[in-house]
Formats: sequence, C-alpha cells, structure tokens
Amino acid sequence: MADDHFETSRHTFDTEFQTGHEFHYFYNGQMMTGVPGSSKQHSGTRMQALVTFVFTSQNVCMMKLNSIRVGKLNSELPTPRKLVKFDFFEEVPMEQMLKEKLLLPIKFTYTNGLIQNVVFDIEEQPWSANIKRSMLNMLQVNIQQQHQTLDDVESSRRMQETMDDVNVFYRVMEETIEGECETLYTVTKPTKMSAMYGRNVMNVTKSINFEKCKRRPEIKYNFRFSDPCPTCDPKYVENEKFLKASTVAQIDITGTPAKFLIDNSRVESEYTFVPFNEESNVIMTYVHQTMKLMKTGPVTTMIEEPRQPVQSDSDMVYSLDWDVAKETFHMEDDTTLLSKTLFNKIPNKVELIATLLEKMITRMTESVETDAPKYFSRLVTLFRMCTRQELEQIKEMIFTSNRFNPEELKKVRDIMPHVIATCGTKVCVELLVEKIISQQIPTLRAISVMKDLISIRTPSKEIINELLKLAESEVCERHFMLKQSVWLSIGSLMNALCSNNVDKWARETKESSERFCPSQLKEQYVQLLVNKLHSTNKWEERLTFLKALGNAGLDLSIFELEKIIRNIDTQYSPLARSEAILALRQLRDIMPKKIQKVLMPVLLNKLESPTVRIAACYMLMQTLPERPILDQVAKMVFHERNMQVSSFVYSYMDTLANSTNPCEKKFVTDMRLALRHIKKIDTTALKYSKITRIPMHSVHHKIGLDLELASSKKYVASREPTPF
Repeated sequence: MADDHFETSRHTFDTEFQTGHEFHYFYNGQMMTGVPGSSKQHSGTRMQALVTFVFTSQNVCMMKLNSIRVGKLNSELPTPRKLVKFDFFEEVPMEQMLKEKLLLPIKFTYTNGLIQNVVFDIEEQPWSANIKRSMLNMLQVNIQQQHQTLDDVESSRRMQETMDDVNVFYRVMEETIEGECETLYTVTKPTKMSAMYGRNVMNVTKSINFEKCKRRPEIKYNFRFSDPCPTCDPKYVENEKFLKASTVAQIDITGTPAKFLIDNSRVESEYTFVPFNEESNVIMTYVHQTMKLMKTGPVTTMIEEPRQPVQSDSDMVYSLDWDVAKETFHMEDDTTLLSKTLFNKIPNKVELIATLLEKMITRMTESVETDAPKYFSRLVTLFRMCTRQELEQIKEMIFTSNRFNPEELKKVRDIMPHVIATCGTKVCVELLVEKIISQQIPTLRAISVMKDLISIRTPSKEIINELLKLAESEVCERHFMLKQSVWLSIGSLMNALCSNNVDKWARETKESSERFCPSQLKEQYVQLLVNKLHSTNKWEERLTFLKALGNAGLDLSIFELEKIIRNIDTQYSPLARSEAILALRQLRDIMPKKIQKVLMPVLLNKLESPTVRIAACYMLMQTLPERPILDQVAKMVFHERNMQVSSFVYSYMDTLANSTNPCEKKFVTDMRLALRHIKKIDTTALKYSKITRIPMHSVHHKIGLDLELASSKKYVASREPTPF
C-alpha cells in the first residue's frame, strides 16, 4: 500500500539484481496486538520508510533507510489483520538519537536469494538491527532450493534455469528472522502477469513450519514450575503449546531462478499466546509488512560502509542482545552491557517509582482495590531497571522526604520488601539481605518475603551467594523459622539455576548454559547441603536441609539421598529417611527408573519401618511406574501383615485407578489391571493410615488439579534407632 507522503510512481528498468545498480523499495510495516475474546480494542505501531539497496560488487550489497515515519494507535479495529492507512495512526516524532540508529547502513551478501554475512556498525542497537533484519527477511527467497530437506531432494531436479510453466513445491531449512526452521515453498508462473510485464514472472509463496526448527529466538521465564504431560496436546511440540505462530510470505519475482528481481514482497504473521487454553482469552499479535519496488537503475546514491563494522553473530535471526544485556545485569549486577538497553535512558525512574507508590497506597485502604496489583507490577518492572545507586536514592526519597504521612509510610514499609524480593535482581537481593541482617525488616515480614524469591526470573550463583550470607548470619541463628525459610529458598534457586528445566534465557543463545551451572558448581551445592545436614545435632535443622535438597532437585543428590534412605554408612531415623524419600520429588520425571531402583527394595522389605515404607510407596507412585512394578506392589499388599502399610498402599492405588488426570491415562489403565490381583482392604477405619486423592480436571478447559488428603498414624517399634 503506497502512501501520499512518498513518491508512488514506478521507474523500473532492470530485470535482475546486478552489480553497480541500486534498487529503491517502499516499506510498510504494521503490528497490532489485542485480546480478541474480550474486546476489539487493539494497540498498534506503524512504520514506513524508503529502503535503498546498492550492489557494490558481486553478491555484496549495502542497505540504508530514508524518509522514516512512525505512528502509534490505540483504538477499536474490526479487522486488525489488514494493513491500515497511515493516516489512521498518530504520527510520532522520532528522537534524533533513535533516528540516527535507524539511518546507519548495513552490509550483507546476497547469493542466489539467500542473505548471509550481515555486518552492522558498532553503534547499531539491537532494536534497530532487528528492524533492518525484518526488511532483509522480505528479500530472502530460496528459489534454487538450497539446503533442501531429505524428503524433497528428488524434486529439485524439476526446477531448471527457466520455469517452463512448471509449478513447484519443496521444503528447505532456512534461516529467517524467526529462526532456523523448515520453510515450505510453492512457486508458480502466472501467464497473465508474464504478458503484462513482458518478461518471466514467478509467484513465490513460502510459510514456516515452527514445529521443525533447529533454533528460535525465544525467551521463557518461570516455565520451570510446569509439569510435563506427554499425553497432552500431541499435535504441538513444547514451544507451540504456548505460543502458536504462523508466517506466510508472498513474493513476486521477475526473471529466472538464476537471475531475478523481487518486484513485490508481502509478509503476514500471526502470533497467539495461549496462557491456559484456546477457549479462554488469548493474546493475538498481527504483523503485516509489504515492500514494493519503486525505482531501479545505475548507482547514483552513495552509501557509506559501516564505519566500525561488526559481524552479526546471529546473521538473519532476530537478535536477543537487548535481553542478554538485561539478564546479565539482573544476574550479576554487570553494567557493561547496559548501553544496549534503555535502562539508563530513563532519567526519572526514582520519580516514577514515587508516583506509582502513591497511586498504589491510595488504593490500599480497608480493602485492596483491583488497580493495586497493576501498580505493584509496574513498580517491580522499574525496580529491575535500577542500579544500586538509584535504589539508595529511592530509599532516601521515601524515608527522608515528607512525601508520605505516617500512615502511608507504614504501608510503604510493609510493601517495599515484597517489591524488592519480587524484583529479584542481584542488586535487589543484595539490598534485601542487608536490610534483613540489620533487622530493618521485621523477622515475620522477612520470613514471608523469602517465599517471593522462589519465582526469580533469572537466578544466578551471585544471587545464591547473597542468600548464603543471610543464612549464615546471626539473625538466622536466632530465628529458626527465618533460617528455615532462607534455606528452602536457596534450594529452590539452586533448582532454577542448575536443573534441566524448560526455562529459556536469552543468554543461552549466546553462551552455554554450562557456564551458569557447571557440574563442579552443582556438586558443590549438593556437598554444601549434605555437610550442613551432618554438621548439626538438631533434628529440625537436619530436616530443613533435607527439604532444601528436595527443593534443589539436583541429579547428583540422588547418591547422597540413597545413602540416607538405605541406611548406608550411618543409621538414620525413620523420620529422616522418610524426608529423604520425599526429597526425590523433583527427580521423579528426570530419573524415574533410578528412584524405582532405590525405593522398591525398601517398600517390599517387611522388616523396614512402616513410616519409611509408606513414604517409599508414595514417592514410587509419583514416578508413574510400569505394569510389572505395580503387579509386585499389588502382590505385596495381598500378603502384607502390617495394616498401616497395606491400608495406605491399597487406598493410594485404589484412588489412583480412578484418576481423571489426562497425563496419567496409561498409568490408570495399568493400575486397574494390577488391582485385580489385590485383596480389598477396609480403609474406613480411622486407626489405619490412608490417602485419598481427589482429581478435579476439565478436558474442555484443559486445566485441573489433584487434591491429596492423607492420614498417617504414628508407628513406633523398639528396633528403630534413635533419631539422627
């Protein structure tokens, strides 16, 4: 769609991209985001520019933008997929600093329609580089079928130097701005357009198969709290369950596959973020881009090469450098890369935080209004941008100025520790630890705040070290509940940092995840908790360290926990052994067979403590064992004389056999078959241990939970050793 602001007449003489010529395109880009299930309201951004490509030598091209316009919109749109006229948007004057970044030239090689070796100026910012990548992406057309998938190698013989009225379909692995994915091409030759232009014209349609990607530029925070479900949504791979993407490009080409010119390019993308399920409200983003050839001819426009060239490490793929810079700052308080973000471009962060605090406090009277959480979230976002110096300015502004009256100041004191903990950057955690050690935060408040640290987006060794300082401090020695809360949080952060979870950080695209938690560090964490476990004589502290090991869920801990469970080297109490069994919970999906190998001898040994056997049965069933194991357990119940054990095991197996959890379909079938070989036990008697699981799942809404109610009776035998 052309716009009156630009010259719209066409002057095209060339029939192919060639050295010593320049090609001028008119670019139109639009992005709309909304929640279609709730409202027609959409927020959008718009961009127009003239894009010049100059081929300086064989396959080497320079690109530069000119006449850039940017607009914004926030209103109802009945058809957000369509490209809307620029007049419908509010044009936004661009800051000179931002405009200078967009005007920087880039250099790349263009070989057989593929873009490689992208070179930027060192002054280029990630955001402006990605905008230019999106424009380069519209020129990429793999017309010669390079990097074909194995299924389509044979079809490549069908396409020669000319199209000869042949329609071709093929698949290739292609590097686009959205990742290195399988790309499907359909090439046709419309007769009418060929006659109109007086030369060969090809229509190329390509789409991306996001389920077959070698890599994608994506970030996933706190997905570590989700559980795998192999029987759910088999249609989609893990990435496509939450973010469903669709991209289709239509490109008009004149010439031949060997020598061609792109006349017109249009790319339409849709992205659906599915928080829970598709029946609920989803967030939709529509991207529409066009680039139309306006003028060609010998070079008259001189484009300077990048003054300080830097080879792009991601080439055509969308760069996450901005996010890498943020994560580095959050994890390590490293400000080296902050120039790549806009953190330091927000001069009034302190004033913004004060304003948000005022608005939130006014909405927290006798009850908390619905707007208060919104302001809390914005506060956390701003705190994540703050350096230590800025945090000190915020502290001075809050507590030394007369901005808040005494009643408001009390509310601020109550809410600020939670804001700092939810912020979760190394700077915020460091400040929080200092305030707790100096007892500027009351102990009960500090205990509550520790729970907020569990959901830190990007934990790091440095953040864990700050919490270890707090765990070893005098204030924790005086208050066991605080000490317990700190160690449990440390264990959870060890799990977030070192476990093989499904979180994806931007830094992982640049650096190996081994750098964040090498095997030596993982072993160091396990030994730290084990040494703490054996260095204290207090049973409650020992249980705390076992729980922390369970929260950490490090695979190397299985060997230490096995020693405790099986009483190797040392005699442990049934309480400690039961807690060690429960500490395997984070490993049940990682190493179920190893857990079964450890627990089956314990469960089937009638000389073991009933307390330990009951814990072993519970954790064993969490691994969703196969039919042969269930048959052995059922046979054990048939001959079991201890009613505490038989009652618990039978009640658990019986309730699992009626599970409606879609992730346990095969397990439920095997359980029902195993129960045929078991004798029924009356579990209504209050004197026997039992467990009842109440499943609540909705297949339609694809959401649910399992509620477990257990009743365990204490069993003491004279043969059991003294606790720890």
